[in-house]
Amino acid sequence: LSYSPDGKRLALNTSTGVYVWDAATGKRLLWVPSEGDVLSTFVGFGTGSELVVACANKWDDLRQIAFRIDHATGKVTAKFDPVAPRHRFGACSPDGTVLYSRLWDGIERSTVATAFATGKELWRTNPNSSDDWMR
Repeated sequence: LSYSPDGKRLALNTSTGVYVWDAATGKRLLWVPSEGDVLSTFVGFGTGSELVVACANKWDDLRQIAFRIDHATGKVTAKFDPVAPRHRFGACSPDGTVLYSRLWDGIERSTVATAFATGKELWRTNPNSSDDWMR
């Protein structure tokens, strides 16, 4: 469960999708459903009325694609596909412009910051074998 930066919306990830509610009234504003073999996960709130949702194949869970979705319309406004497998998105910056993910090379893990708009890697931590990667 996550509050938007302005405290007006709540987002919750469930096995059936991502829900967004008005925090003051409890009115449901948006539901981004999981579809078929795709599992939707909430990543964070983006700029203005957008939120960031990642989708991953739930059977192999090796690749995620992030989407910005306008909560008022439910329309996808941007998409980020890292192409490389084993990216798992965990958070985004408060303005929704930077995605933070865990990247696993099969042996070690790194935390990676990536610009959403360009896909440019901004920084990467030194690899480690710990799964405790982004607290």
